[in-house]
Amino acid sequence: MYNLIEIDRELERLSPEMGGVFTRTDLLVLLDISEDSSSKFDRILAQLIKNKILYRFCRGFYVRDNFDLAVLSQKIDPESYISFTNVLGNACVVGQVAGNSIIAVSPRSRPRNFSCSLGRIKYVTIDSKLMDFGIEQKGNLWVAEKERAFLDVLYFYKKGMKFNFNIYSDVNIDQINIEKVLTYLKKYKNPNFVGFVRSVINENRKV
Repeated sequence: MYNLIEIDRELERLSPEMGGVFTRTDLLVLLDISEDSSSKFDRILAQLIKNKILYRFCRGFYVRDNFDLAVLSQKIDPESYISFTNVLGNACVVGQVAGNSIIAVSPRSRPRNFSCSLGRIKYVTIDSKLMDFGIEQKGNLWVAEKERAFLDVLYFYKKGMKFNFNIYSDVNIDQINIEKVLTYLKKYKNPNFVGFVRSVINENRKV
C-alpha cells in the first residue's frame, strides 16, 4: 500500500534539484517499482495525477506545481538549447517576453511541439554543424548567448517563422555585441543570409 502523502512529501523534497520535473524512470526509482510491474506503477501514477500531486505534461514526463519549463524542455531533448525570445526578451534586446513557452533549437531531424494548459515547448531543427558556437551552459541548461539568439531569429525568419516583433525596427542593437555577431556569422555559408543579417543590423541602427 502506497501512502500518497508520503510520496507527495518526497516529491516536494526532490523538486528543487529536479526543477519540478520527473520522468517515468525517475518515478519508478522513487517508488521502487520495476518496469515489469508497469500496471502497478500506472495505478499509483493515476492516483498521483487525480490528486494533483503530479501533472502529466507529455508522454513519460510529469511535473509538479511551479515546475521549470526550461528544465522540462531539456529533459525532453537533452541535445537542444534555449533561444529566441526566451533569451532576447530577458536581455532587453526585444521588448517582448516569451511568457509560458519555450522555443529551443535541436539538431534532431524533425521539429516537434508539446503543448498543454501548463505551457508550450517548441523545438526547431538546425544542421548539427551550427550547434558548436554561441551556446553557453547556465546551471543544468544550455542557452544561446544573445548574439546567437539574434542570429537564430533571423535564420528561422528566413525559413518562414513568425515573431511578435518587427525584426527591422524592434531590436535594440545597442544590447548586442555586433563584433561577436559578425564573428559567428562566418559560420553561415549562405551569402544571401549573411547579407540579410547585415541589412537587419543597419535598419535597426537607423531607428
